[in-house]
Amino acid sequence: MGDLLGVEGSTGFLDDVYREGADALGPFLDEVQRQLRGSPVVHFDETPTRVKKAKHYFHVASTELLTLLHADVTRGLDAVERV
Repeated sequence: MGDLLGVEGSTGFLDDVYREGADALGPFLDEVQRQLRGSPVVHFDETPTRVKKAKHYFHVASTELLTLLHADVTRGLDAVERV
């Protein structure tokens, strides 16, 4: 942040900004999920990755107009349903 804006911010400040942004996105993400579930055709994909040496998966659900990315520690149907 210092390099980008020329100001320093505390980790507490950055944590607050992160949490407030995540909270504000909640209704938007709910609507994207609702529209994806109501779409006649949805493409699903997953990509494995490692986080601190543990395997995780990025699950993607998309249509022509919408894309939703979800990170999860599991690969199965339960993870896909959480997208």
